[in-house]
Amino acid sequence: SRYNTTVSALVSTNPEINPDNLKVGQQICIPVTTPPVNCPEDARSYTIQAGDTFYNIARRFSISVDELIQPNPGVNPDALLVGQKICVPGFA
Repeated sequence: SRYNTTVSALVSTNPEINPDNLKVGQQICIPVTTPPVNCPEDARSYTIQAGDTFYNIARRFSISVDELIQPNPGVNPDALLVGQKICVPGFA
């Protein structure tokens, strides 16, 4: 659920791995999709880059983290994905 995927999607992406016998430290591939983003008129779309956090994105655009969270209700700020699109307010 952390990556908004299903067990069957994980199993089909990792056919060589036994899902009933996972080991600590074992690496698996996680299939992810990022839904299209429809930003309000006073916001613009931003694509998450490696190392981005809501805090540094907010600083970059001179807004507060709360202002960034508001137009992104379905986004988990603690689990951002490279390539994920979010809305940044303040571009009227």
